[in-house]
Amino acid sequence: MIREARQEDLDSILKLLKEVNYLHHLIRGDLFIEASKYSKEDLINILNSDNKKIFVAVEEEIMGYIFIEIRDIDDRLHTKIRNVYIDDLCTDSKYRGKGVATSLYEYVREYSKSIGAYNMTLHVYEGNESAKSFYLNKGMKIQYTCLEEVIDE
Repeated sequence: MIREARQEDLDSILKLLKEVNYLHHLIRGDLFIEASKYSKEDLINILNSDNKKIFVAVEEEIMGYIFIEIRDIDDRLHTKIRNVYIDDLCTDSKYRGKGVATSLYEYVREYSKSIGAYNMTLHVYEGNESAKSFYLNKGMKIQYTCLEEVIDE
């Protein structure tokens, strides 16, 4: 079952946030420390937000989550669209490979359609090949490439 997150889900979500951030730390330790992206207070604010949502996959426990931000783009450069930005998607390690991430992704795709979104976007760090492959297999396409040069001291 997929539903919007509730306050009683926050401890489980915080546990998974640390798990996913540790993965980012392993891939890009120069950018990510071992920490949680959000505090409990941050999560409460998201639950009460109009333009941010957390959906969870639940059976007896939280199996995974997906964070989204609804962005209405209306500026001088772009066409006027509604974008759903996937801020974070994580499946508990004991449920990986069982379709949880796919269910969450497809749920958000349907939700995006229901609110009139033009597209869904997200960022994947280079080196996170499993995430990149997952999203490409879902039909996402590369929108743009962000390049960097690390300046040695």
